[in-house]
Amino acid sequence: MPMDPKDFCDRLEYSLAAIPGSITPGQALSTIPRWDSLAVVNFLALADTEYGKHVEAAKLRDCQTVDDLMRVIDEA
Repeated sequence: MPMDPKDFCDRLEYSLAAIPGSITPGQALSTIPRWDSLAVVNFLALADTEYGKHVEAAKLRDCQTVDDLMRVIDEA
């Protein structure tokens, strides 16, 4: 079953303590104020706890958008 982009964004916002509605599908990660090394750790935990997927940190190196993050989880 494909991941729901809105649900993913909501979960990502919560994990980053971001303002609700501030993260959208397709958004560049560079435009997310809280996207930093701690956010990467939070994303890895989100993938594990919410989606049951183990994502290797190295896979995030090429991620540029929120859609890329969803793809990484889908491929894990």
